[in-house]
Amino acid sequence: LHDKYQEFVSDSEKEGFSAKLQEVEDWLYEDGEDESKGVYVAKLEELKK
Repeated sequence: LHDKYQEFVSDSEKEGFSAKLQEVEDWLYEDGEDESKGVYVAKLEELKK
């Protein structure tokens, strides 16, 4: 989002993407560490929206 696609993404969209990715990363290393495959699949589908 900072290089190749920068001209296609607004600053607010970039901030939203970064915040969501940080939220998911935090979840993965905290609560998501011991979750089932189904929970990971659900999180992935949520990100695709």
